[in-house]
Amino acid sequence: MSLRKSILGAVLTLAVMALPATSLASPIFIAGDAEACFGAACTPGDTASAYGGLITYTSSVFTDFSGYADPDDGGLAINFGTGDYGSIFVGSSNPSTLINTPFTLSLTFLAPMVANVQFSAQITGKVSTTMSNGVMINFDSNEIELPYTSPSGSGLLNITVFDTAVPSTGFGKITGYIQATPVPEPATALLLGAGACGFVGWRKRSRKSIE
Repeated sequence: MSLRKSILGAVLTLAVMALPATSLASPIFIAGDAEACFGAACTPGDTASAYGGLITYTSSVFTDFSGYADPDDGGLAINFGTGDYGSIFVGSSNPSTLINTPFTLSLTFLAPMVANVQFSAQITGKVSTTMSNGVMINFDSNEIELPYTSPSGSGLLNITVFDTAVPSTGFGKITGYIQATPVPEPATALLLGAGACGFVGWRKRSRKSIE
């Protein structure tokens, strides 16, 4: 019986080593709605403005970004191909009064979901500098991490938002990147554990036979 267990452990170990990388991570569908607002303790929405329309934020009513993120090949780039986090319009050729205006971006994920409930991430920033009579939205933290659960498993979403430059009397799109990092499925984790235990037992028996 001990010999059989040792052989089984060795076989499981070889099977785990032979598993393709894609068996641990399949493409994950990501979709969400972006909303934002200006000012301290403001409530994000699909449209928001400050200083009488001197600066305005707009986004779509429902889904602003969507696409598949393959953990093996990369994440979901938020750009013209997969949507964006909304747009900023500056309606003045001299927007210096906007400096230090707080900005809050809220991302509500429609997919993947956590326990079948939508979850949101809020990223704050400020209108922090002018560039050729334009403005720059600088976020306090350009990257945050959130746990997720999907039909294909669970893991972490690494959400990146790029600082956004907006020219005077012009538009600027808020873009970024979303990387999904899955955890091994229960069956794969069990196989990994069984293989490791079998390998340890096989090594111990091998040492005893040598002694």
